[in-house]
Amino acid sequence: MPAAPIPASQRATAAVLAVFKTSSWLLGELSPVFAEHAITATRFDALEALSRHGGAARPAELRDMLHLPAQTITGVLDQLQAAGLVKRSPHPSDRRSTIALLTPAGRDAIDRICPPLIDIEQDCMTALTPAEQDQLINLLIKVQQRIAQRPSMLDERSARR
Repeated sequence: MPAAPIPASQRATAAVLAVFKTSSWLLGELSPVFAEHAITATRFDALEALSRHGGAARPAELRDMLHLPAQTITGVLDQLQAAGLVKRSPHPSDRRSTIALLTPAGRDAIDRICPPLIDIEQDCMTALTPAEQDQLINLLIKVQQRIAQRPSMLDERSARR
């Protein structure tokens, strides 16, 4: 059923709240899978990003892929390393940097966790046709690109100092 028309002055707020609500509900649907495998969504995202990046990445590359602060990436990598899912090594060509490497246990974790996640994601997205899913992806990418263009609060604070 189509939503009631939203006044122009409230449209942006309604859109942001709809994204927040949907994100929260989706995470609620996926969280039991993460809990069953003793991992958090953020740690899984880091494992999956490493996998997509060929199994190895600098922490700065993960930060950029996941759009998380550097200290969060450090903490996530610490936790994944303690669990034996990643290891850190000196970067082969940059002595100032390290590289995070997906371990065989990390690859196994991805292989175990992905199928139930994909089942839930596909079921949730059956509300949309394939064309609507493509449209949703493209619209969200446009919003993400706009957000990436905006100066962040941290950037503004740093500039004032």
